[in-house]
Amino acid sequence: MRISYIVSSICCERYVYLYLIIGFPLKVCLLGCGITTGYGAVLNTMKCEKGCTAAVFGLGCVGLAVIMGLKEIGARRIIGIDIDRSKFARAIEFGATECLEANSTIPIEQIIVDATVEDGFGGVDYSFECIGKKAPVSQAHFW
Repeated sequence: MRISYIVSSICCERYVYLYLIIGFPLKVCLLGCGITTGYGAVLNTMKCEKGCTAAVFGLGCVGLAVIMGLKEIGARRIIGIDIDRSKFARAIEFGATECLEANSTIPIEQIIVDATVEDGFGGVDYSFECIGKKAPVSQAHFW
């Protein structure tokens, strides 16, 4: 895996001055990108419908933005999935209806099917992978 960092940038001096006065933290830029990516995936790319069910793999910035988008369109059930239980409370605040831990000995695909079987088919209408690792990608596309 290759990781890159920006070490320099060319920008207009008035924006640099504005940055020094206001002092925006770097997290604002990262959050901005994550919000448009996740929220846009729900509303623009997938065009999810009201009343749908969805699983969101990864409850970081992009995952939380997906949850926001799903809540906005009126998803009936939003299942947040992560290996870090400390992210569950924030996901619920953003609109997840429930959260599942992916650290179980039972495959997460089976846990989701079991959790949604009362909906009549066992599974979700939409699945969003917001982590970028191989295993969650295949798990998110199980259905």
